[in-house]
Amino acid sequence: MWNLYGTGKLSEAIDPSLEGKFQEHEASRLLEIGLVCVQAAAELRPSMSMVVKMIKNENEIPLAMQPPFMNSVSTEI
Repeated sequence: MWNLYGTGKLSEAIDPSLEGKFQEHEASRLLEIGLVCVQAAAELRPSMSMVVKMIKNENEIPLAMQPPFMNSVSTEI
């Protein structure tokens, strides 16, 4: 999901069984809101009232920050 977000291709994560019966822009927005809600640091996550405002287009969606553990390369076997 983070790779798709980083390349601006979140719509590729949408379930193909929906067969295009959705608004691509709206589906991408909801996925983006989901990524903001799962930030590694709790202080970066929005309140539920802020989430509702984002869904209703009353607030901008902040940039989601990829968790640090997603950027690290493990050397453990």
